[in-house]
Parts: sequence; structure tokens; C-alpha cells
Amino acid sequence: MHAAELASELGIKAVFVPAHPGLFSAYGLLSVDMVRDRTAGAVGVSDVKDILTRLEAQARAESEAEGFTDPEVAYFLDMRYVGQSYEITVPYSDRYEEAFREEYRRRYGYARTILWKSLTQG
Repeated sequence: MHAAELASELGIKAVFVPAHPGLFSAYGLLSVDMVRDRTAGAVGVSDVKDILTRLEAQARAESEAEGFTDPEVAYFLDMRYVGQSYEITVPYSDRYEEAFREEYRRRYGYARTILWKSLTQG
């Protein structure tokens, strides 16, 4: 619509306009993978596996209800130190704490030891 005018102002001599630009959105919708994101809060190491198992069961049930079978599942954890505002996403594995420290060190030049505290009420 305004491509020719904008191109002229920028000194661009040619503008590419696809034959059916309105189809790009529909094509993209039909060609991308179906993705389901599930989130839950966790504090402490012992919670993680249980929470991931529950989230996977929910996502699989919803996918199967919509006709998808055997979905591929990947786990990622958004982690941060207490008192920080921004999370770092790391893939879940048996060494996710180490992966978090390595990525933190790569980004910021240092990393702290993660301390998990558990509170009990007597």
C-alpha cells in the first residue's frame, strides 16, 4: 500500500510484492508445529520431577483429545537466584543446576552456589 512511497523516500528502486500476500498468515498457521507450553512454580529440588510429570500428563491428555498421538516433549526450567528479576532458561537434565551456573557464569562472569532452604513448622 505504502511500499512505493516509502521505497522512494529511502532511495530504494524496487519493491517486491508477493502475488498473494494475504496467504502468508494462513500458510504459516498450517505449516508450523503444534506447541503447548505448560508452566508451574517450583521451589526446591525435590519438586521438579513431580511437577514435570504432572505437566506432561496434562499436555499429553490435551493433545490426544485433539487427535495428536505420541507428542514430542521437551523440558526447560526458568531459573534465577533469590532476589533477581530475570530468569535464565536451561534445558532440564540431571545436571540442570550445573547448567544454570554455567550459563549464568557465561552471561555475567560469575556464579554463586545455589542454596536450597527448607522451612519446617513445629
